[in-house]
Amino acid sequence: MATAATVGYRGPGLSQIDPDGDADSVIQIEGALDRLVLNRGTSLLYVFCGAEIGGNPGSAMGATTAWQLVLRLPREQFADLLTVIAARQLAEVDVPLDGLSRGKGAVRSASFHTEPVPCERGEDTDDV
Repeated sequence: MATAATVGYRGPGLSQIDPDGDADSVIQIEGALDRLVLNRGTSLLYVFCGAEIGGNPGSAMGATTAWQLVLRLPREQFADLLTVIAARQLAEVDVPLDGLSRGKGAVRSASFHTEPVPCERGEDTDDV
C-alpha cells in the first residue's frame, strides 16, 4: 500500500474518558491497496502505541468507504515509525493477515518501508 500519513494528538483534558491522562499520538496511514479488498481500493491503517512485544499486533476491521485496519506497536517501534512519518519518508506498508473472512481478521505482522537512500539505488553521490 502506498502511503500518505498523518499524526493525530490527544492530550490531557481532551478525552472525556480520562481527562487527566497522558498525552497520546495516533498515526493514520491512508494508502492504495495492491489488490481490491471488499471491492475497496484504499485502506486506512490506524497505529496506536502500547502493545507488548510478541502480542497480537492488530486486526482488520472491515470496510466502510475504505478497508480499515488497526495496529498496536510497542513504544520503541511506535517511536521509530513516528520518526519516519515526521520525516515524510514512509513509502510502503505490508500487512500480512491470518483468518481473513469478509474483510476481517488478525494482523500477523506489519512492515514499514522507506524509499531507498541514493547509495542503495546505485546512484553516484560524489557528484557536486
